[in-house]
Amino acid sequence: MQAIGFQKVCLEIEKLIQGLIWGNTADHRSVSLVKWKEIRQPLRSGGLGFWHLKSFNQAFIMKLGFQLIHDEQKLWVQV
Repeated sequence: MQAIGFQKVCLEIEKLIQGLIWGNTADHRSVSLVKWKEIRQPLRSGGLGFWHLKSFNQAFIMKLGFQLIHDEQKLWVQV
């Protein structure tokens, strides 16, 4: 059930970022001239390099899990 909550949070954050880029306000919604999928592409591919937050979050959790198993010397792992 928590995974669904994280997905919703990631989607809401991406919506806020999109609104910021397009110049949306509470009173005015702008029309997007470029697809969000294209903007999210890496810089070398012509995009603006924004991360896909859901994938980034999953990678971060995997990294923490790996450290939890393999880095026994770290204080936070011992706790």
